[in-house]
Amino acid sequence: MLKQRIIRGGTLLALLWASPLLAQTQTLQSLLQEYREVSPSLKAEAFRVDALREKASGASAYPAPEISLEWGSQEGMYYGGVVVGQEFMFPGKRSAMEKAEAERVPMAKADYEGVTREGEFRIASYYLEIYELQQRERILDSTVTLVNSIQESALRRFETGMGSLEEIFRLQSERTKLRSDSLNLAGKTLEMRYMLSASVGDSLAPEIPDSIAFSLESLSLPTLDSLIKLSLTKPELISMGAEKSMAAKELHAAQLQKMPDLMVQGKYMNMMGPDEWSVMVGVKIPIAPWSAMDYRSKEKAAKAREQEVMAKEQAMKNMFREEVRQAYSRYQIAEKRSQQINKEQVTAANSAFRAAQIAYASGKSDLTMSLDALRMALMSWEMAVMARTNVIQSILNLEKTAGVSPGTWLLETTLIQGVSP
Repeated sequence: MLKQRIIRGGTLLALLWASPLLAQTQTLQSLLQEYREVSPSLKAEAFRVDALREKASGASAYPAPEISLEWGSQEGMYYGGVVVGQEFMFPGKRSAMEKAEAERVPMAKADYEGVTREGEFRIASYYLEIYELQQRERILDSTVTLVNSIQESALRRFETGMGSLEEIFRLQSERTKLRSDSLNLAGKTLEMRYMLSASVGDSLAPEIPDSIAFSLESLSLPTLDSLIKLSLTKPELISMGAEKSMAAKELHAAQLQKMPDLMVQGKYMNMMGPDEWSVMVGVKIPIAPWSAMDYRSKEKAAKAREQEVMAKEQAMKNMFREEVRQAYSRYQIAEKRSQQINKEQVTAANSAFRAAQIAYASGKSDLTMSLDALRMALMSWEMAVMARTNVIQSILNLEKTAGVSPGTWLLETTLIQGVSP
């Protein structure tokens, strides 16, 4: 009775101790959400957008007025006064400059989205590497179980005089090697967790599910044409569109540079006799022969800039189309290769191992054949894991080239523990 109470109390304590960790276990989508909320690099990009917005709001300001004070004497009379000057741009100049500068804000917003997507896919890549390491660990654990079953046969053979003690020691050595490989994979998994933490922006390694799993059977991808259309809405192209609009508005502002600006100056002097005042109006003439080169060069540079951005935009569209086609082709190839490995190599290796195991247990073969068959099976299982990981990676690449967030089509599922090869 006392023993049962101790066991129940220990179990309850273990559950209470583990509950905070379970609450912190994060899936890929929760990691991406945390990245959007706490990442310092994203906060820096957001502040950059705010800074450009404030800078753009000052583009419509008038030139600062010029104020000077004057004191003096003339023919025994003292005087003092103030001189005020102000420059007024030609109507439309300030507005054109403001509109051109304002285009930097949508450019920065698009760059922010681009940085966000880049960070999301970096996190997804680390998460996928952890998935592959977990799958390889599970394969090694299952292989240890199979080695234990072979060892049971070896013990029975030894008891009946059909085997030797050397076979048992060989199996123990094989099990030790497998466990050592499993520990190495666990260490690599921990390293990837810390790299994942650095990408998310958290100071602690996140709690990852013990068995990450993705659903490929219910995968539903858009058509190739739909993927290409999606790629033309990526943040990079949105930023390029804003840059093209800014180039056009800069050209308009450069064309207005040849229009004259107005200068007004007022003067008031307090004299010993009657006060003196005057108003002067002047015009700045940019089209004068000795100054026309300035506005002409600016206009030509703005035209060249507009053509440059348009050419870059078209080149980027062509590149995105080709990237989508390549990513779609790689996905199809990866899927076929994964199916081929599971259908042919894994099936053949499993059958060969079962046959060798039965033959060894019945005394018709030696331990070397069973271990060779087990190693070949282990190699085929690892190849199957790498092939499936390659399929998942190709789906992530397809999501990236299409301009959507990770996990848009690749769905994460719950994996039942204890699955053996």
